[in-house]
Amino acid sequence: RSGAAAGLPVSEGYLGSLQSLSGVGMLVMVVGLVVSGLSLWLMLQVAAAQAILRRVFEGPLRYLAALVRLLFGAILIAAAPEVAFSGAINLFGWLFALGAMVLVVLPLPVIERVVDWYAGMSAGVMRGWLLLSLGFGVFLVYASLA
Repeated sequence: RSGAAAGLPVSEGYLGSLQSLSGVGMLVMVVGLVVSGLSLWLMLQVAAAQAILRRVFEGPLRYLAALVRLLFGAILIAAAPEVAFSGAINLFGWLFALGAMVLVVLPLPVIERVVDWYAGMSAGVMRGWLLLSLGFGVFLVYASLA
């Protein structure tokens, strides 16, 4: 027996952190898990990552990508006061929102050049960027639990 069943306080460790998460704190964890999971999957599928990148950002799906970025940014901004590292979480939220606006405002030829540059990277360099993204996702999960 452990935790509340043994008469011990449940607020110890990560289990207690998980149980005490507010709604927006839980959303930060979800954003972190999505970013981490997507990063891991793309690290294993680098060739697919390049094709997905072109499909999403060079067509009308870029508006959906912008909407998702805006939603993630809003979640991080709203949750910043309630999670650890609130200044960093707030900053990342605003960067997500700014990135969403840039996707909508930039003309397609400019976006295509950036996508060509990124898709033209070697598999090792792309995995390095995805490793940074994975670290960011893990940071979000940690901030939601700390």
